[in-house]
Amino acid sequence: MAAGGSLVLGCMSRDTNAAASTPAPLRPNAWIRINTDASIIIALAESEMGQGVLTAMPMLVAEELEADWTRVRVEGRSWTQPMVGRAPVVVAVVRDGWRPLREAGAAARAMLIAAATRTWKGSPAQCRARDSVVFHAASWRRTTYGELAAIVAGVAVPNTVQLKDTFDFRVIRKSIPRLDTPAKVDGSAVFGMDV
Repeated sequence: MAAGGSLVLGCMSRDTNAAASTPAPLRPNAWIRINTDASIIIALAESEMGQGVLTAMPMLVAEELEADWTRVRVEGRSWTQPMVGRAPVVVAVVRDGWRPLREAGAAARAMLIAAATRTWKGSPAQCRARDSVVFHAASWRRTTYGELAAIVAGVAVPNTVQLKDTFDFRVIRKSIPRLDTPAKVDGSAVFGMDV
């Protein structure tokens, strides 16, 4: 265990030096991190107990964010963190997160569009986002979320956002493989009994 700690510290030291030359990721709220390589990390506090929250909750964010689902990763709650309150039930967790997580995704999308239009000297109404790319219809310009993550500083988080109509859902309507399956297959997943 001590050797593992030393290894982690060594890696953190290298990452810290690299971070000095690498632009910081966009963190528009507590759930979302968009890296300059266009990967999107959704952070969750809910425990995965076989009910699928580590996929269901990121789907809510990705839907409104207009994220490329293949670039979405999840960071779940560690079993070493204390459990606060009741054990989550997937229906209750998704119900409770339905609006806040969608609003978080929509707010981040609005910020990315605002950053793009500021660069292009255009209007947000002329732009749309899809699959982690912002498009400007009139000029055919486009830029990725990864490129925008480095320049979105100074864009205000919107107070209100327009959520998508359920008929426009592209991620939530799909049957998507669970994000936690690879870790369970390769043995890297940490379960309560492991701790």
